[in-house]
Amino acid sequence: MGSAEGMAGGNRITLRRGLAAAEEFSTLCHELCHLLLHTESNNGDDKMVIETEAEAVAFVVCQAVGLDSVVASGDYIRLYRGSKDTLLASLERIRSTAASIIDAVLDPGGGERCNGRTEPDTARVRSIADSSGGDESWPDSA
Repeated sequence: MGSAEGMAGGNRITLRRGLAAAEEFSTLCHELCHLLLHTESNNGDDKMVIETEAEAVAFVVCQAVGLDSVVASGDYIRLYRGSKDTLLASLERIRSTAASIIDAVLDPGGGERCNGRTEPDTARVRSIADSSGGDESWPDSA
């Protein structure tokens, strides 16, 4: 993995052991974005766009659950030379991907409220659940 905190490939996410809980969550969101948006079939985007989108999604999800990642996300996006224009060009992809992850985090059963009962949406949940694994599983099973 080199110096990376995580990596995604196929349908797996691998996280570096020993990350603080907030870093682990942010990295998981970043890598999940790669799985959802940056597959081999649509990987024509350059590294700047790919990393800017993934980090912006992680930032939005972290903000939604109350984690402050402003400095780390800004630094990461600048590292890959992301800019306001890069973010604006990808805004809809960032918004829709972040919304999907937020929905899964805030409603882990994957259901929609219908007349006071929950109807499971297993396709959405499966895409999230199958993405975990690797050296460090998330969430910790302990």
